[in-house]
Amino acid sequence: MKGIRTLVLIIVFGLSLTAGAQPTGTLYVDAGENNVSEGFYLNTAVLGSYHYDKYSFVAGSAVDLIGPGSNVLTNFMFMPGRAFIIGNFPFKMQGVYMFNRSFDWVHEMNLGVLINIERSHFSWKLGSEFRTYYLTREACETCGDESNKALHENWNIMYFGDYRIKPRGNAWNVSLALTNLDYFLINQEANPMFFLRGKYDISSNLRIFSEAWYKSAGAFNISVNYFGFFIRTGITWQPNIEK
Repeated sequence: MKGIRTLVLIIVFGLSLTAGAQPTGTLYVDAGENNVSEGFYLNTAVLGSYHYDKYSFVAGSAVDLIGPGSNVLTNFMFMPGRAFIIGNFPFKMQGVYMFNRSFDWVHEMNLGVLINIERSHFSWKLGSEFRTYYLTREACETCGDESNKALHENWNIMYFGDYRIKPRGNAWNVSLALTNLDYFLINQEANPMFFLRGKYDISSNLRIFSEAWYKSAGAFNISVNYFGFFIRTGITWQPNIEK
C-alpha cells in the first residue's frame, strides 16, 4: 500500500509542473464526536488537485490530532477524473481510491467509480465501489489466526446530492447536502450523512468554508439512531479560483 501511495504522489507532483495545469490546495480541520470516537476528536487534512484540459487529479491525506487510535497519519485518497460531453450533457467520471487506517487492528481500502453532474443550483454524484477490510499484522499475531484476515464487500453504492441557494458562480453560497461519501470515508448505503455548507470567496484565489455534519445510523431503515456530529472549517487556494 505504501508503494501505491508514493507512486500516486509522484504522479500528481509531476502533473503540477505541467504547463497549463491548474493547482488547488485545501486545508481543513474537523472537530466532533461519534459513537466510536471515545469522546471528542480532532483531525486535519490536506488536499491537492490539478486540472489539465479535460483531466483532473485529486490526492490528500488526513492526520488524527485527537482520536481513539494510535495511528497519526490515518487516511489517504486519490481521485483521477475526466470531463465528458455527450450532446449537450456535460458530466465527469472519477475513479476513487481510499485507504483508511484509523484503527489499530483493522484497515480499510475502497476502490470505485463515480459519475459527477454539476448544474447551476444542484450537484449529483452516483457510483459503485468495492470495499476490503484488512486485519493488521498486530491483530493476526494477537488472535493467532491469519486464515481469514480480509473481508470483501462488492458493489456498494455511493451517492451525493446537494442544493445551493445561489447559482454556482456566486462569490458566496449556502448549500444543503445528503450523501454517504466524504473525502476519506464511504458509509454504508443505509447510513447517510447530512451537512450544511457555507462558503465565501474572499479574493480571486482564496476561499473559506465551513460545514456542519450530522451522521445517522440506519436513516434508510425502520430504526434511526444518532451516530455523530462534527464541524469542518477550511480554506482553499487556487489561481483564479473555480466557481
